[in-house]
Amino acid sequence: MGVGPSKPRLVLILQSPGVDEDEAGIPVVGKTRTVLDPAMEMAGTCRGEVYIDNCVRCHPPHDRQARKDEFLACHQRWGQDIEQRFRDVPWVLLGAEAIALVGGAAGGVESNRGRRWRNAAGIECWGSYHPAAVLRGSGRTDIIAEVLARALGNTREVDFAVSAARVLVIDTETDGLDVYRGHRPFLASTCRVSGDTSEALLYDLTQAEERQALQDAIDNAETVVFHNARFDIGMLRAIGISVPWGCVHDTRWSAALADNINKPYKLETLCDRYFERGAVWKHTLHDWLKEHKKESLASGFRDIPSDILRPYATEDAVLTWALYHHPSLVEARTLWGRAYERERRLLETLDRIEGWGILVDAERVPKATEALNREVTRLHGVINQDPCIQDLVRNHPDVFKNNEFNPSSFRQTVPVCEALGIPTSERTKTGAPSYGKWVLSSCGHPIGEAIHDFRSTRNIAGGALQHFVNVVDSDGRVHPSYDSVGSESG
Repeated sequence: MGVGPSKPRLVLILQSPGVDEDEAGIPVVGKTRTVLDPAMEMAGTCRGEVYIDNCVRCHPPHDRQARKDEFLACHQRWGQDIEQRFRDVPWVLLGAEAIALVGGAAGGVESNRGRRWRNAAGIECWGSYHPAAVLRGSGRTDIIAEVLARALGNTREVDFAVSAARVLVIDTETDGLDVYRGHRPFLASTCRVSGDTSEALLYDLTQAEERQALQDAIDNAETVVFHNARFDIGMLRAIGISVPWGCVHDTRWSAALADNINKPYKLETLCDRYFERGAVWKHTLHDWLKEHKKESLASGFRDIPSDILRPYATEDAVLTWALYHHPSLVEARTLWGRAYERERRLLETLDRIEGWGILVDAERVPKATEALNREVTRLHGVINQDPCIQDLVRNHPDVFKNNEFNPSSFRQTVPVCEALGIPTSERTKTGAPSYGKWVLSSCGHPIGEAIHDFRSTRNIAGGALQHFVNVVDSDGRVHPSYDSVGSESG
C-alpha cells in the first residue's frame, strides 16, 4: 500500500517493493529508508508530509524489473485514483522504471535527474535516481535531497551571468606524472577574464622570477580553477608554488554533478577529448617536434616558436575557463554547493594521504603472494566441491570448460548464482542479470561470498601485490595518486 497524508507536499514514486516491503505491506522500510529519510530531512520535509508509493505493489520474482503490463495492471487498479487525488502535487520519480513508466520519459536517470516535465496525465514530474544507487556507491544522498528540495520549491533561481570575482584558471605541462620520482612541471598557462578584457599568459616554471609571478597571480585570485586539481596542485607544490585549498575549484566536480554520478561525465569527456587530441594547434606542435627531432615538449620548449607554443599551452587554460562558466556547471555549483565544500575538504585530506604514502616491506611480498595463492586454491576447491555446482558442471559441459566452474568467469557465474538462488538487481546493458562484487559480497550465501573472495584474492596476489615493489620510491614508500571524482577499478 502507498502511505502518506491526504494532502501531501510531494508524491514519491519508487520502482517496486523489495522483500522487506512485501512483508511489511508498505513501501521503503528496508535499506532504502536509510537513504530516503535523511534525504527528505535535508530537503526540509519528512515522511509525515509526503505520499510514498511504487510503480507496482509487489516484489517481482527473482529481483527482476517490473514489466510494463504489470505496471499497467497496477495502474488500472489504483494508479488512476492516485493521479486524480494528487494531480496538483509535484511527483518525484526515483529510478529508471518510475521515470519511464510513470513519467513516460525516455533516457532513464542519466537524462532526467533533476529535470522537470509533465507526463501524459499533466502531472509535474521530477527525476532522480533510486536510493539503492546510493547503497551501491553510485549515487549521493545530498543530490537526491536537492531534487526533492527543488520539487518543493526550496531552492533559489540560478544566475547564469559570468561572475565578477577574480577567477584564475591554471594548466600545467609536465615531463611526467609522478612528483615523487623527480618529475616537475616546466610550463604553466593561465586564463583570466575581467569585464571585456581577457588575458592568457605563459610561465616558464624553470625560471625563479616566472614562478614568483605565478605565485603572485594565485595570491591575488579569489578562485583558482583546475581541470584536475589534485594533479596540478601537487606538481606546483613540487617547485615551491602553493595554492590555498579554500579557493580551489575543479571543473570535474561540476561535470560529475551536472551530468550523472557515474563515469563518464559528458562535459568532462568532451574536454578530455579536446585536451588529449585537440585542435589544429595541437597537431601543429606535434608536427614541429617531429620535424626537429625533439623527443618531447619538455626537451625543447624554449626553442619552439611562440606562435606554435602559445596556442598549444594557453588554449587548455582558456577551455577550462569556458567550461567553468558553462551554464550547466554554473547551475550545478549553485544547486549543489554542499558537494563542493565536501570535495575541497576531501581534496586536502587526499593530498596529505598521498604525501604520507604507504610503507612497503618488499622482502615480505613473495611470502604474502604465496599465502594468497594458497587461499585462492582453497577457495577454488570449496566452490567446485559444492553439490549444486557439480551438477551444473556435469549437465552443461558446453558452458563449463575443463569440467569445472571458473569463478573468474562472469559468463559462468550467472547460471551458478541463479541455480544457488542468489538474487540480483544489477543488469547488463542488454538487460541480462549481472553479479558484480557488490551483489556477491552482500548476498549472504557462502558460495556467492566465496566467489567474491576468490576474485579479490586472486587479483591482489596476481597483480597489485607483485607490482608494489616496482613502484616503491626512494623513501621505501608507495605514493598513490588519489582522485575523488574519476576513481575506477585498476
